[in-house]
Amino acid sequence: MSVNDKRRQKKVERRNAKRKQRHREIAKQRSMGLGERLRAATACPILESLFSDTLEKDGLTTTILSLLLPSGEVAYAGFLIDRYCLGVKDAFGGVRPRGEYQRMIEKTSRNLDVKPIDPADLRWLVEQSVEYARSLGLEPHSDYARCSVIFGDIDPEQASMEVEFGKDGKPFFVAGPHDGPHKCKRIVETLRERCGDDGFHYVLPADIVGNNIFLHDPSDG
Repeated sequence: MSVNDKRRQKKVERRNAKRKQRHREIAKQRSMGLGERLRAATACPILESLFSDTLEKDGLTTTILSLLLPSGEVAYAGFLIDRYCLGVKDAFGGVRPRGEYQRMIEKTSRNLDVKPIDPADLRWLVEQSVEYARSLGLEPHSDYARCSVIFGDIDPEQASMEVEFGKDGKPFFVAGPHDGPHKCKRIVETLRERCGDDGFHYVLPADIVGNNIFLHDPSDG
């Protein structure tokens, strides 16, 4: 075998070794749980930091933070925030090929006015909403803990945004379409224990009214 042939062979072997190592790393990441995968991704650069511009109008916003992995895939976590009362109502995350991730964002953008937000502001908003809800005795969505690890070393102390939590100085619970009678009753009873009968407002669908739970719209006084 000539010298040139040996050099070409070594180059091919190095490329194959790098390819195998990359495949091993991808397989290792995919075998991890979601929390582990998001935590491992925090060393990667931020791809997007987004939120829906509905926080002031509706008291709700969807936030998404995404990181670009060396494999070209995207690690992301999203949080549905209720600044009026519940804090993080929903949390979700995953690792997707970049094309799938972009389609997810495009679909979200068709339904909501999605805008960039500074990552420090995003983390501050999410964590402050959780803190506010916990002060009322309400815990965040069950997936919050494993999804929130995506924030890594983003410093919320660098945030510059200001948000009023609650509505008109009081917690305001608005039942969502997936909030059943038992959940609504538990939330209202928790708020009553923490805030007193006149210390909060709530609105429930008519078909949930009962079992000592009544419609109470703050606009009614």
